Amino acid sequence: MVYVVGCNHGIQRQEPDVLDTPQAIEQRGHFRELISRIVKENKVQFVGEEWGLATMTVAHAVADDNGKIPWANINTTNEQLDAMKIPRGYGSENFATAQKEQWHREREEVFIKNLQEQKHNAEKLIVICGFDHFQRLTESLRRICKSVEAVDYRTMSWYDKDAFTD
Repeated sequence: MVYVVGCNHGIQRQEPDVLDTPQAIEQRGHFRELISRIVKENKVQFVGEEWGLATMTVAHAVADDNGKIPWANINTTNEQLDAMKIPRGYGSENFATAQKEQWHREREEVFIKNLQEQKHNAEKLIVICGFDHFQRLTESLRRICKSVEAVDYRTMSWYDKDAFTD
């Protein structure tokens, strides 16, 4: 079973950012509860996450708090981006939408490859990715996994669309 959780990248950070508003801190608490519930109720054995910073994430902390469940960053590295000729930080620059979508798809292939390499024998996984990848990554995983559940917290009562910009 694979649970795919789409998110705003700002909500992933474990520690508050100096620019966080009270609503961002509250949203991060709800996100932690969501990830913790999925991990505990489903006996998750591996956590894979699209993450690019050196800071701890909520999901990584939850994995550690639940018996040191293996966690891995499945994101593309800068070296992989360079080899794929994908500009670093392309999402915030002025590229055509079609070009950005193509780069997203290429990166999602790497996410899946990294996930397959790092999950080892785990059969119950949670995968956390940005909303830009959420739908396509879920569809791709459904083609190769027996059971995949998409978890979109934007449909939950606690979601506040204005808490994060990314």
